[in-house]
Amino acid sequence: MDLDGFFYYSRAVAAGMVKRRKGVIINIGSVMGITPIRLQCAYAAAKAGMQHFTRSQALEVGQYGVRVNAIAPGSILTAMTRELFYNPASQQVAQSLLGHIPLGRPGEVEDIAQAALYLAGDDAKYVTGHVLVVDGGWTAGFAREW
Repeated sequence: MDLDGFFYYSRAVAAGMVKRRKGVIINIGSVMGITPIRLQCAYAAAKAGMQHFTRSQALEVGQYGVRVNAIAPGSILTAMTRELFYNPASQQVAQSLLGHIPLGRPGEVEDIAQAALYLAGDDAKYVTGHVLVVDGGWTAGFAREW
């Protein structure tokens, strides 16, 4: 289901953009498409597929002036994740998760919005087929204290 949605909406909106010979498609995925997590193999595979779909579609529609990019958010503070990060009962899980983020905190919704504005705007007019990771350094790797 995760991957189907990207395919159907991208195909639908790309047709009009190709006809107009301009447009920008921005897919929102997850860092789980880059760095998988245990017990989430279907989700991680769908997000990796979306990233590859983004690159492939960029190749197909670029000649018509359409750019296709994606954003791969890491842990973002939303209404759903606020409970995880700030509930005393889940502090051990939160600390474990934050221990993988070099900036040491979850991102904010505005961080993703700013990335989308960049990709949609003229500052990114030569950017296509790219997955912009917004994750506080999570996918850069992490060092463990031994």
